[in-house]
Amino acid sequence: MSERWSTNDVWALAPDASSRKAAQKVAKPASWPNRGWRAADPGTDAPGGAEVVWGECRGSGSKPYQAAAHLTGSGAPAYRCSCPSRKTPCKHVLALLYLWAEGEVAEDTGPAWVGEWLTRRASAAGPRTAGAARKTPADPEAAARRARLREERVADGLAELETWLRDQVGAGLVDSRQKGYGQWDAVAARLVDAQAGRLAEQVRALAGAAAGPDWTDRLLTEYALLHLLCTG
Repeated sequence: MSERWSTNDVWALAPDASSRKAAQKVAKPASWPNRGWRAADPGTDAPGGAEVVWGECRGSGSKPYQAAAHLTGSGAPAYRCSCPSRKTPCKHVLALLYLWAEGEVAEDTGPAWVGEWLTRRASAAGPRTAGAARKTPADPEAAARRARLREERVADGLAELETWLRDQVGAGLVDSRQKGYGQWDAVAARLVDAQAGRLAEQVRALAGAAAGPDWTDRLLTEYALLHLLCTG
């Protein structure tokens, strides 16, 4: 069992800054009268021991939005929500995961729709999973070389990010804010090229940190967290 995700891990999943901002508005226990997480099988490497986190969020209609995140198995994490948003994950899934990361979601197997979704996912992944289990690398040495190259690319990307962070602090936070989304998207794109996709999403989320009355504290905090990740 791995550790439960932190709130920073959750926000790093946001497809863009507007999704994160929208999620923050519904990331309140009162908006989720029904919510829970289902425990994974013993021995499964599940974050916080959770196989799936589920919840029903009050919306503008008569029926609540059904949101869930499958945290284990093939293709994980996977998300679903009954809202019309095309973003993945949507604001409801992000808000639900935020509450879970904050310890605001109790263990509960959930209603029938949760089990039905997991069953459909298992059925769809079954043949592919079985085939993958039988398959062995045709050239183990080549696979090892690819792994080393990936590690080198990620390390180079982290080094470049750390240099960029030093430049931002040296130039001042006002300069960072004035440059806007373009600078963060450019840095994130280089991290994607370096195969550090999760970190790239966290950099894109800086746009959200640069908004609001307390933006200086929030942006500096996010820069500090990124710096810790680089040095760690």
